[in-house]
Amino acid sequence: MKLKSLLVTLLFPLSLFAYQGSTELRAGYFYPASSVIRDIYGGGIEGELETAVRLYRGLHLFANTGIFIKDGHSIGLDDKTRMKLFPLSVGLKYHFQLSCKWEFYLGTAPTYTWVHFHDHSSSVDQHVHKSAWGVVGKTGLIYAFYKAFFADLFFDYYYTEISGTHSPGVTSTNCDVGGFRTGLGLGIKY
Repeated sequence: MKLKSLLVTLLFPLSLFAYQGSTELRAGYFYPASSVIRDIYGGGIEGELETAVRLYRGLHLFANTGIFIKDGHSIGLDDKTRMKLFPLSVGLKYHFQLSCKWEFYLGTAPTYTWVHFHDHSSSVDQHVHKSAWGVVGKTGLIYAFYKAFFADLFFDYYYTEISGTHSPGVTSTNCDVGGFRTGLGLGIKY
């Protein structure tokens, strides 16, 4: 969590003082890539904060952090469980100007994701904290309205594989905690 706080603390003010930058709040639907994660938790609503700084022409440096919290039930015993995902990405995206109101973008970044599991079962560890590096691919369509405000229809795909947890008598495998995230962002350019 210290790394996440440090990066947010450093990159967010950078965007505020940049010649051209943006900040947006994003809300969307997260659809996990792993069938095991989908069977236990399903998909659900996620939230994000993204800030970006224009580096050169359409090239932007961005920082994105998000949160996804979902309750579910274990496979087999149907015990209550909760998963919390906290991804942090810093990377590049390129904006293609389609008109004075519309932009299209493509981007990619390394991602560091913290995952917390809380299981209500005596047969597994109740609290498991994992973290791992992954990657994100981003695309979206931006519509500018009312001076500096914009809407961002985004489509992101995250890939982050975490190692399984090992408890006596429990079979565990590695799992991709990434997946598709799509939704709408509202932001301001400065």
